[in-house]
Amino acid sequence: RAVQQPIHRPRSSAPREHRRTTIGSSAVGRRAGGSARRLATSLLSLHTALELVAGSLLIVRGKGSLEANTTPSAKAKLYRRWHGAGLLALSGLGALVLARGQSHGEVGRTAFIVLTGFHSVAFGVHLLAAVEGESDLTVSFKEALLSPHLVLAAGMAVHLAR
Repeated sequence: RAVQQPIHRPRSSAPREHRRTTIGSSAVGRRAGGSARRLATSLLSLHTALELVAGSLLIVRGKGSLEANTTPSAKAKLYRRWHGAGLLALSGLGALVLARGQSHGEVGRTAFIVLTGFHSVAFGVHLLAAVEGESDLTVSFKEALLSPHLVLAAGMAVHLAR
């Protein structure tokens, strides 16, 4: 029988304090007291729940909560439901990362980058709507600045910067 050789991983010659560590490493976890892990898990859990609720409502209702009480056209409902499907996909991403316990490592960081990008672009779209609707005041800048996408993008960006 062939004997499998152990995998040799070279050790860094740099002094311990100069070695690069990731948030998911045990050294960082001990130094930070696990607070970075708790923050990442809490933020991702909250986001996952919000997107699950918002996406489900869009798919079921076919219209947003801020839309008038009129019945939207079938095409308008289609677009709202596509939006809901996208939100459920973002929720699914968060749920997978959380279920695997990887909210604090490189996988979690990648998920946070994707989610920060999504919410940043969504906020940008809200600002664009305010610019386009400035003449008829359909969408105000105040409404754009109160967008939940701004809060979510900012919170995730702050987390990524830590």
